Formats: sequence, structure tokens, C-alpha cells
Amino acid sequence: MKLQPVIICTVSFIFGQIPLSSATPIQWQASNGGNDHWYDWIQTSLNWTDSREHAETQYFEGIQGHLVSITSAEEDDFVQTLFPAETDRIWFGGYQLNNDAEPDGNWAWVTGEDWVYANFLYNNDGLGDHQDFLQWWEGGWDDAWDVAINSNDWPNMGYIVEFESNPVPEPTTALLFGTGLLGLARFMKKTK
Repeated sequence: MKLQPVIICTVSFIFGQIPLSSATPIQWQASNGGNDHWYDWIQTSLNWTDSREHAETQYFEGIQGHLVSITSAEEDDFVQTLFPAETDRIWFGGYQLNNDAEPDGNWAWVTGEDWVYANFLYNNDGLGDHQDFLQWWEGGWDDAWDVAINSNDWPNMGYIVEFESNPVPEPTTALLFGTGLLGLARFMKKTK
């Protein structure tokens, strides 16, 4: 009977049934034109760097999170449905390399994906140097300084965490893993 918990844990691990996060992300399903990734809005007043670090500590169904990278207008539209319309500022996973010209020079995503889409608001560029971090603000993207925002002034601040789709393990890998655990359980039983 001691073998039963090992089997349950093995099956749950293989098929991703043990969530490692209490978050409630929403999936942008492929059947709706999405990428099957999961997204969640985290309300916080952290700066961009701390938001990035915090996002990378988040897990959903065993998948590590990261600040969102947006590669199409459709994904941008979907992401904007995740936070309330009255939201003040939201950090995204874009950052500027080498302090390039504002606002659209040499941007990169935290994931390393190609920068193929942008939705910048150009009515506020030129406000200062070193605005090297991407935020959503007043209906579009904005380059911003890496500063925490006073939550009394901006109560609806946060970031979007993205979780890539959980890859389905190859049957041979899952079979080998399960067989190894069963063998280990039998060995442990015999040594008692």
C-alpha cells in the first residue's frame, strides 16, 4: 500500500496535475487565435527590475513565469483584457539595450524573442533619458524609468506574468521516469 502515493505523485507529475502556484492565470487558447500561453495580472507597486525578478519566481502548473512579451496586435489586445480599464501602469517584459534613442531604439524582450511588434504612444517621448523599460500606460506602450510607483498616487499598478505552454513529455521519457520510480519503490520495500 505504500506504493500508491508514489504512483499518484508520478502520474500527477507527468501530467502536470500538481500546480506549483496559487495564481489564477488565463489561457489565450489557440482555438481563439492564441498561443496557448497563460497570463496573469499581478498588482504591485514594484519597479520593472523587481517585477521581472518577482515574475520569474512565479510558477503555474510547473511552468516558470516571466514578464510578458507581446509579439502581435492580437496578443496585445488579449493582454489588455487581463487588467481593469482604470489600471494606471503595467510593466511588460520589454527593455532597451544600451540606452538607445527614445522611445523606439534597440528594444528586446526578457525571453529573447524577436522584437516584431510595438504599440508605443508617441505623444510622450522625449521626457528624459534612460527610459529603458516597457510599461502599458493610458492605452498603449510607454518607455519608462525603472522606478517604483507610489501606490497612493497610482493604486492600480502591476505587471503581467506569462507562462509558456507546458510541453507534453515524450512517452518514452515519461515511461522511463515512471519505471524508474516503480523500481525505486520496490527496492525501498525490499530493504525494509
